[in-house]
Amino acid sequence: MKGLLFLVFCLSSASARITEIPLPSDVHLCFERELTNSNVTNVIGEVIFSRCVHKMLWIKQTPWLQKQPIGRDAENWITGLVDMSHIMDFPSGNSHFDPHKDFPSGNRHLDPHKVRPRRQAGRTDQSRSFQTERGQTGRRQQTLRRQPRVRKEYRMLTERERFMFHRAINMLKADTSVAPNKYDALARLHYMSVGRAHFGPNFLPWHRLFLVVMENALREKIPSVTIPYWDSTLDDPLLDPRSSIIWTPEFLGRANGYVVDGPFADWNTPTGQLVRYFGSGGTMMNWTYIYNVFRQNHLENITDPYAKPDNNIEDHHNQIHTWVGGHMAPPALAAFDPVFYLLHSFIDLLWEIFRGLQEQRGIDPTTDFPRNITEIPDGQRYDDPSGFGTLLNRHGLSNVFTDNIYKYDRPPSCSLQNPDCGSLNLRCDTTGIRPKCVSKSIFDIRTLLLPSGLPMEGGSGIRELRSANSKEERKQAKLFEMIETVSNVRCQSNNVNERYVNNFGIDGVVDKQMWAYIPVQVIYRNQKLSRQSPYSDTVYDICKRNISNDLPSRIFVESNGLNYNGMYKEISHFKNDLATASEITYLGVKKPSRDMFSDVLVTAYDECGRMCQPFCQDDRGTRNRKCNGAVRISKLAPLLYGNDMKLAETSVWKENEYGLPNIVENEIYITMLCDTSKSFWPW
Repeated sequence: MKGLLFLVFCLSSASARITEIPLPSDVHLCFERELTNSNVTNVIGEVIFSRCVHKMLWIKQTPWLQKQPIGRDAENWITGLVDMSHIMDFPSGNSHFDPHKDFPSGNRHLDPHKVRPRRQAGRTDQSRSFQTERGQTGRRQQTLRRQPRVRKEYRMLTERERFMFHRAINMLKADTSVAPNKYDALARLHYMSVGRAHFGPNFLPWHRLFLVVMENALREKIPSVTIPYWDSTLDDPLLDPRSSIIWTPEFLGRANGYVVDGPFADWNTPTGQLVRYFGSGGTMMNWTYIYNVFRQNHLENITDPYAKPDNNIEDHHNQIHTWVGGHMAPPALAAFDPVFYLLHSFIDLLWEIFRGLQEQRGIDPTTDFPRNITEIPDGQRYDDPSGFGTLLNRHGLSNVFTDNIYKYDRPPSCSLQNPDCGSLNLRCDTTGIRPKCVSKSIFDIRTLLLPSGLPMEGGSGIRELRSANSKEERKQAKLFEMIETVSNVRCQSNNVNERYVNNFGIDGVVDKQMWAYIPVQVIYRNQKLSRQSPYSDTVYDICKRNISNDLPSRIFVESNGLNYNGMYKEISHFKNDLATASEITYLGVKKPSRDMFSDVLVTAYDECGRMCQPFCQDDRGTRNRKCNGAVRISKLAPLLYGNDMKLAETSVWKENEYGLPNIVENEIYITMLCDTSKSFWPW
């Protein structure tokens, strides 16, 4: 009898209080839809996963977000910003980029770098005038005609223009006349607008309206400011896009952790200190993606819910969000980082080029909207309210924006005859078939210095003390900052102590006490060292650059809450001279309570985007079997998590009678198998 009781006790102790649960049906359906016309050999596995999981989790928040008003003061202010542009009063003209007229003659290939906005007749020599015309409201009215303001590529700004842009953003951040401040009030509007702004055909029109509203807010502070665009295709050709000059203190500041330098240093957001973590997933925008979009005819061909993955401009833009990481990674928090606006300014430019192509094909972009509304989300139909004053979604399709409010300078370009990109921050790469402009890299420290040898000025937009001593000290400090930035980026990949910087936000609240930690074992199988398994089975373009790279390989282990809003990520490092290796990491999840368990999806992928295969303990806790990574964590004993990382670690390692630490295998519920020769797909 005692033996039987002892056996029962042992079995109950091994029974895990982490249990596998089915993958949510909406995520599963999204996976099936994404893989209908593709597979994880030709589409990056992590891209498909990120599309579906982040999309579905954000949509689930919509009912909660609708109960969180932004406040009457913010509503009134934003309505005033909308009215500043007199959108309803302008006539709707047609002056999109004209690819046929604006591309060089004889060039049969679309090259958006050569596109110029068409000149608008009658407005060349006048900055503003009044005309009496019939507006969109149908009433005859006095209409203000302005010379459109100009949006440039971020690196094409003069030092003063860049300084004033940064300063205007910081002035909004410091203005608390609207709670909590004017910058965060607009970011919160984006946070709350998932139903109107994302995962549907209103993605482009809504963000066009949003950019104009933000630009008007900036121009309240400094009237000359416009929102520049970040053309990430200029960074894509770099061997390591993290080395781009834009991640230096004089531009956007560092992006490998908390933002502690540059114009937005030490910014606080409603979900903690501003954080980025570049290169931990996602990709740069490139012209292969963009040409896929330009070949389509209609808005529904390039946006959800009807666009194919290769043509979906929102999906392509999501990759930049993921690549920047930190606050930019989850779409809900992205607008709290100013990088958001530079990215969306570029997406808006691409849409404007697309609209010009539509006109050349005989399609009216001002009325081009999906007519099949069966799958269009609520709030994204043609005549639904936009959330911007009295404007409807269809007003975002109007030509008044680029006719009368703003226009774009064309993307930087160069040629063999003129190898000048027009900025010291860019260089002309003539090594390929066609010359192209590429961002300067921080690995060449000379690109960060003026011809005089002094560091560049004009970064923060924050006025500093003016004295001879402080000026010299500032110059010296800037130079040391630049050198430190170069060192940080160059060393990041081979730093085995590298940690992903998480913001510890759960359901909009930042509190480390709300988190618990589960041990996850990662097994790395390096088939590059095996002659029996070809390495080329699943090599994505992003990985081909690093195929001979002998730096340690990184595995990103991630948790996404299924019944809470929160994400956590850790990094495991593996030397490439071992065929098989393992490491234990400790992953954050929402701490379960007696009344509420935590449902979470645990995944892992490598730096090329190949997904790993999760294995879960069986009911006896004696062997591992394949699973989908979706688990339920309970507070009931025996606990398989720790209330802090130290407790989670001590539960896994126990000393024997000789003082030798041993791994307690049944304390590790989830194991990830990562293989360099394949991208697993557990779902």
